[in-house]
Amino acid sequence: MDHTHNSDKIIFKLCLYLINNYLMTLEQLTILHWIVEDGGLNSAAQRLNKTPPALSMAIKKLEQSLGFSLLNRDHYRLTLTEQGRVFYHQAKEILQGVDRLQSLGHQLAQGVEPLFSISYEQAAPPVMFQSALSATIQQFQATRFNLMSGYRFSSLESLNEGKADLGIGPWFHVMHSSGDYDTLHLGNFHLILVAHPELFHQDSPIPLTTLSQFPIITAVESKLNFDNESLTAFKTTSQMCKVNTPQMARQLLIDKIGWGMIPKHYVENDLAANRLRQFKVAHFESEFSGEVRAYRRLDVSHGPVAQYIWQQLKARIA
Repeated sequence: MDHTHNSDKIIFKLCLYLINNYLMTLEQLTILHWIVEDGGLNSAAQRLNKTPPALSMAIKKLEQSLGFSLLNRDHYRLTLTEQGRVFYHQAKEILQGVDRLQSLGHQLAQGVEPLFSISYEQAAPPVMFQSALSATIQQFQATRFNLMSGYRFSSLESLNEGKADLGIGPWFHVMHSSGDYDTLHLGNFHLILVAHPELFHQDSPIPLTTLSQFPIITAVESKLNFDNESLTAFKTTSQMCKVNTPQMARQLLIDKIGWGMIPKHYVENDLAANRLRQFKVAHFESEFSGEVRAYRRLDVSHGPVAQYIWQQLKARIA
């Protein structure tokens, strides 16, 4: 059993109890903190704009409430006692929690969004937006972030339905037909044709008639009016197996269920390990690249979080 860990929990609960019962104040904890950090009464007094006797009296009152000494006064420089070290460790957590709470209150008072939802399509490589997202989460601790991922125009669909504040995914000119958007180019996605190595043996391009003997693993269409089976890369008589995630598509491909086009970053390790194989089709494009954009609606106002992450995304591509 970890007795030290249990002791820390007991001290932490004691701190909260004493504060709740007005036997200890946050001011006393703050004074203790700066005495320890600055190494003495005089430095802490200057920092807190108080006199050394006032700080000394506050600590003595705290020690009386606790029933044990926090500071060792036998030397020129004040040091924590053994019990004081355990107590101070937990006191710092309380002070840090208070600082965070004050920061949250300030952010909310400034109009920071309490909830910010992002929908990203899994065809977009995460490296395009991860650093911007990380910086935004760290900057706005008062905001709860909701991240949703999907496949085949799911981000635009979520944005139009008001379920997302920001969308990230493949962008096509036809998407402008579903609304007015502010968009930001992030990079490119890359789709490739793959199948299990045992499914197709030849190195030369495969006739479309040969492909038709096996099911095609393809994405389920969204509800957007421009999204239909005509967007499928191949007009084939293959039996269709529709999925709503690239993870499911990848697994079906590995299991030799059929063939399909999938984001390259999802299967790079599988290609290297020969679990999957890229192939070409005779007289058809066998690879497809396109633009990835971040997008948001122009008919809604954007708060501090929305503006910040937009600027972070811009900075990444600058």
